Amino acid sequence: SKIFLEVKSVIDDKDKAKDIKGLKHNLSLPYKMPWFYIYLGVAFLVFISIVTFLIIRRKRKPVQVKISPFLFGIGELQKLNKMGLLEKGEIKSYFFILSEIFTKYLEFRFSFPAAELTTEELVPEVLKIKELELSIVRRSEDFLLSTDLIKYANIIPEAEKINELSNFPEEFIYSTKSSEEVVKQ
Repeated sequence: SKIFLEVKSVIDDKDKAKDIKGLKHNLSLPYKMPWFYIYLGVAFLVFISIVTFLIIRRKRKPVQVKISPFLFGIGELQKLNKMGLLEKGEIKSYFFILSEIFTKYLEFRFSFPAAELTTEELVPEVLKIKELELSIVRRSEDFLLSTDLIKYANIIPEAEKINELSNFPEEFIYSTKSSEEVVKQ
């Protein structure tokens, strides 16, 4: 069963010629475009943009001076001592900063993420350092655990223990400086 369909236009034959017009021809320019110069100009603008970006980025980038772990540790300890926190009675703040300096020195000197580790995670890492004597490792463990008690449990030790703990990082730094640092001094 087929259905036949006939479509009739609603436009009369007279009006057909007036409404429907043919397509216009393409417009041609009277001269040829200088594509070479346009591409060259765009390339020049891209080049200038890149150079400008690099100059601005270089100016913003701070110059990083590489110092030895020894100089870093000693310098940070000197800054801490100049703050006078122990003299002011701010023992908790002092040991927060001191233990942070110690862990950053460990990270800087022995190339492992010490600052990101908890004390329980850090002590086994210190034990793995073959360059350290066992007595230094044990004192490091004592330092880390004692400073944790001061920082987190608000336990204030006696003056003798405070003195011992505050001197340990400097002793550790001097005892672990590399042979290159020994030659430089």
